[in-house]
This record gives sequence, structure tokens and C-alpha cells, in this order.
Amino acid sequence: MSINMTLIGQMVTFFIFVMFTMYFVWPPMEKALEDRKLKISEGLLAADKGHKILQDAEISSKKNINDTKILCESLISSAKKQADGILESVKLEALNEKNSIINSANSEIEKSINQARSELRDQFAGLVIMGSEKILSREVKVSDHVSIINNLSKELK
Repeated sequence: MSINMTLIGQMVTFFIFVMFTMYFVWPPMEKALEDRKLKISEGLLAADKGHKILQDAEISSKKNINDTKILCESLISSAKKQADGILESVKLEALNEKNSIINSANSEIEKSINQARSELRDQFAGLVIMGSEKILSREVKVSDHVSIINNLSKELK
């Protein structure tokens, strides 16, 4: 065997190997590389989209937080106003009840004073009659006694 035959055999073998590689090995490798390239580009697009969604969510959450703060402040203000109104109404109600209690106490006192005056008049009239009896040394009739007491009580009023 000569070097030329070996060289031709190697060239034919190399040509067969190249053809085999071009038709059977290279297309699946190229397809795998293309699929990988597509997955990577899709992943990068998804990452960019995710970053945009994250930024939008951050902006939205900040806006929601500010809106919530404003709402809370208005609710607190409204609650304070309502509490002040309730406090004022309770104060007014307590003042009215105090005045009512004072008025009823005054009327009770007035009633007690009038009753005590009436009782004192009756007792005073009885004492006057007893003193008059002793002075006169005789007993006055019951009917006279009642008429004298009534007359005295009218005069004392």
C-alpha cells in the first residue's frame, strides 16, 4: 500500500465522516442550540417583563399605601369629631340631669318646709289654746277648739 492509497482512503473516510456529521449529527446539535437560544431569549424577555411588573407593583403599592394613609387620617378625624360630639351630648345630658335633680330636690325641700310650717302652725295653735284654757280655767269645747285653730292658721299664713 502506498501513501497515496492511504491518503485517498483517509480522504474518503474523512469525507464520509463529514457527510455523516452534516446529515445526522449537525442538525440535532443545531436544533438543540437554536432551542437553547430561544429559551434563553424567552427567559430574558420574561425577566424584563417581570422587572416591569415589579416596578408597576411597587408604584401601585406606594399609591395604595398613600391612599390608605389618607383614608385612615380622614377616619381618625371623623372619629375624633364624633367623639367630641358624643362628649358634648353627654355633658349636656349630665347638665340637664343635674338641673333636674336640683329642681326635684328644691321642690322636695319646699314641700318639706311647707309641711313643717303646717305642722308647726297646728302645734302652735294647740299650745295657744292650752295656754288660753289655763288662763281661762275652763275647757273650751272641741268645736270651738277646731274653729279657733283654723282661724289662727289662716291668720298666720
